[in-house]
Amino acid sequence: MRVIIKESYSVMRIGLIHLLKDYCPCEIISCADVSQTIEAISESRQQIDLLVFGMHTDEVADIKRLLVTAKPQVQRNDIRVLVISEMCESVYAPLCISAGAKGFISPHESVEVVLAAIKAILLGGMFVNRLLARHPVMQQIVHKGELNIFDLFSGREQEIAEYLLKNTSLQDVGEKLNLSYTTVATYRDRILKKANVKQISHLSKLIGQRHES
Repeated sequence: MRVIIKESYSVMRIGLIHLLKDYCPCEIISCADVSQTIEAISESRQQIDLLVFGMHTDEVADIKRLLVTAKPQVQRNDIRVLVISEMCESVYAPLCISAGAKGFISPHESVEVVLAAIKAILLGGMFVNRLLARHPVMQQIVHKGELNIFDLFSGREQEIAEYLLKNTSLQDVGEKLNLSYTTVATYRDRILKKANVKQISHLSKLIGQRHES
């Protein structure tokens, strides 16, 4: 088995190397950043079975770029990517999975969970925490192959979400739609719950490019 570990923190990188070598015989390529990882993929003449991607900042676009780079190099299957990140799981797990990763776990998980994630991905499955796996946001990605949060909202919720994403205050939203402040606040809470996030900024991140103009 051939594995690439991309991890900027040397202690974590060494820990992952030892963990994988104890788990099964494998050749490991160690990379400290995305550039080194792209170079390792481009120069590899053998199938890469797994990419363990340590993510400490928003590198979702880099995951997409890595997979595009890997495409001509892959003989049998796409590279399976497991993201290990301390970033907000309810936001970045869906984003990473929609970008092409097969799993997302926190670095604070036990060794058993990390190994379970690796095993599931190598067997062709996906891995996220159980609560997230059952949420409609993740099920949408698994069944439809894309992330469209607005599909989870009712017509009125979509209308209010559009205003909230433009940083319109609850009071102003109420005045525009002839709704009370309390009603708008209730809709906001319902929208956040359906999107599985706690802040409008997180919702904006999940929505993506649609509202970045």
